[in-house]
Amino acid sequence: MRKMSKNAKRNKRLNGGRTAATYFYLVWGR
Repeated sequence: MRKMSKNAKRNKRLNGGRTAATYFYLVWGR
């Protein structure tokens, strides 16, 4: 899960938005 956190952070910065972050969080959160 640590790797996912790092990836999510990088994705958020690349996207510059919370769309990918939210999607990943919802998918992995469930």
